[in-house]
Order: sequence, then structure tokens, then C-alpha cells
Amino acid sequence: MAILRPIVGGEIPAYNLIFFLAFALSGWTAFLLFRQLELSPRAAFFGGAIWTFLPFRWDEANHLQVLLTAFVPLLLLSFHRLLAEPNGRRAALFVAVY
Repeated sequence: MAILRPIVGGEIPAYNLIFFLAFALSGWTAFLLFRQLELSPRAAFFGGAIWTFLPFRWDEANHLQVLLTAFVPLLLLSFHRLLAEPNGRRAALFVAVY
């Protein structure tokens, strides 16, 4: 948050930006995972929305580190791509996300 503080003008706007981005990035990465699993765009959108607004996320809204679960679908996506076509580049991406 210290990096964002001078950009957005304080700690509260920085926290609010990270809080909003935690939800937006989680939904987007879940959408990408569901599209990779060959779901329709509509189903992938609803799956991403469900992942974004799960009740446990709202229960833990005061714990920002718990909200930053955008990497879970991204990890599953990179692992799925690695299993589909194993190569060094995809393995490096999986290890980087992991």
C-alpha cells in the first residue's frame, strides 16, 4: 500500500483501490479459467461473478489478504495449460504463479 499512497493521495484511497481490485481481478481470472475450460461466455461470466461474490469473501472483507484470491483461478489456469501442452514456457509460468 505504501507504493500506492502517493499516487492516489493517502492510505484510505489506496486501501479502497486494492479492495476494489481484489474483487475485479478475482472475477476476471475466474472468467479466464472458465473460458479455458470451454464454457460459454455467459456461463464463464456467471462463474466469475459467483467466485467474486462468494459469501466467505464478504465474511472476510476486513482481511484484505484473504480477498486477494485472484491467483487461485490463475494458478489453476496455468496448471491446466501446462497439462494440455507441456513445455518449458508453460512450466515457468506455472511456477511463477505458484
